[in-house]
Amino acid sequence: VRRDLLVEADERAPGEGRAYRFKHVLIRDVTYAAIPKAQRSRMHDSYGRWLEEAFGDRRDEVAEIVAHHAEQAFLLASELGRKEAPALGERALALLAEVARRAFLRNDSAARGLYERAADLSERFAADPATHANVHAAAAVLRDDEVGDRTGLERARVLCEAVPGVEFHGRLLNSLARRAFEQDDPERARALWDQAVEVCATLGDEAVGLARVNRAVGAYLIGELDRFRELIADALTYIRATGASQSLFPALVWNRVAAFFRGDLSGAAALTAQMDASLATLRSAQAEVLRLQGRARQHFVCGDHSEAARLAGLSVSGWRGLGDSHGLGNAL
Repeated sequence: VRRDLLVEADERAPGEGRAYRFKHVLIRDVTYAAIPKAQRSRMHDSYGRWLEEAFGDRRDEVAEIVAHHAEQAFLLASELGRKEAPALGERALALLAEVARRAFLRNDSAARGLYERAADLSERFAADPATHANVHAAAAVLRDDEVGDRTGLERARVLCEAVPGVEFHGRLLNSLARRAFEQDDPERARALWDQAVEVCATLGDEAVGLARVNRAVGAYLIGELDRFRELIADALTYIRATGASQSLFPALVWNRVAAFFRGDLSGAAALTAQMDASLATLRSAQAEVLRLQGRARQHFVCGDHSEAARLAGLSVSGWRGLGDSHGLGNAL
């Protein structure tokens, strides 16, 4: 501080004591580079663990920062071939995988990058096979969804089939089924969607509910409309009976599609109201845009094209504002 290298920060330090920052980013970078890598690894590990302890019950607030320091501690130790590297790797992988999972569940676009970092990390030591398979499956699915990169899907499938209970296995099979459908192989696609439902039987009601919805959508894509209507109705019944809330919204969306096909506009309107209620509980910007998009479709089918166009335009603006290319594509 006397030499004007550090200044006291405005924010309050976690735990006790004051918080400081470097006066300039170059001072920070030069200082960091001057520290031997072995010491850097120990400092990253110590700081991450201290931060967890300092935040106590609020440690979720700094989970991503802690995961970053655990990752850096492992990478440096691994580069130096230190004996503690595998243990640091296990800690870093577990922390990164959990942060990635939370980002995915809240529809955060950071999820793919976090899963890709976790997948890369899991290649650098003898990682737990289930975690190794899951982070690779998640990274592959999200790359496929977001940028159309399917290079990792088949390898992830091999990893998932080697160990039971991989959380992303069902979603991975859905991605592979869609790929088979696009390659004009409906038999393989149908088999993969059926397999996803079977695989998810051991993963809990949420996974089963989503797999059932995906299987129904697969029947729709293939053109088996009677089977689609039956499967999507069964999926919604299952989801409501088990309370699988995370898959409720897509089940309502596709049951509304089935209602439109039947010409049941009052039933479709009732499902739209249920979709609104489901999204209202999320209280997120994405949910609000989805509500606009759902209402636009409802007005369009009912013949109110001017209101449908207005709402659709608002949903397009909303997705652009959020930087969500997948949502934007659907809205357009």
